[in-house]
Amino acid sequence: MNLDQVKDCLTFYSVANGYQLWYEKSDSKKLLVRCGFDEKNRRKKKLPRVPNKPCCPFRLRAVKMHDGKSWHIRTLVNEHTCSRQCNLGYLVTSKWIARKFVDKIRMYPDMKVVDLQEMVMKKYRVKTSHNQCSRARRIAIYSLK
Repeated sequence: MNLDQVKDCLTFYSVANGYQLWYEKSDSKKLLVRCGFDEKNRRKKKLPRVPNKPCCPFRLRAVKMHDGKSWHIRTLVNEHTCSRQCNLGYLVTSKWIARKFVDKIRMYPDMKVVDLQEMVMKKYRVKTSHNQCSRARRIAIYSLK
């Protein structure tokens, strides 16, 4: 499992539970993830963030195993004190949407972008922009060729 696959799993966790995540440290050997919501100011944290004590206790620290093929979660505090978010910002990308809905787009290549937006909202309860879904549709269609 490479770093992109680990991040994809974390994105799925984030979308399924409605929490913004922030990658404090992310390289080929270490990963430190914290909650990306600033409770004090009731908004998403700006990136890059000035280091300070996070308000939400969620934290995940993982390291790459010696075999180089898998990751080991060293620390996981799976507790959020923040509320669920519908706008997950940079975690839900057009590539992510294309990967999740490629089968539907293959079945209906003339699907309207608005319909794709509604499908994302219905299935994952996440707001997406018109441009995001348009790019996702284009990515999925061109991956077929």
